[in-house]
Amino acid sequence: MAETPQFAVVTGASSGIGLALAEQLVEHGSDLLVCAEDAELEQAGAQLRRSG
Repeated sequence: MAETPQFAVVTGASSGIGLALAEQLVEHGSDLLVCAEDAELEQAGAQLRRSG
């Protein structure tokens, strides 16, 4: 039986605990929706895309 892809929403994903959590989720194959209130989110998103 095929495994269902996992999907996660991570807030505060531009730095700190939120970014670390998002990185762990990517490493384990989850699809992500990330959000944050600052401009560093674009940089964090690029980093996460490279990791995945």
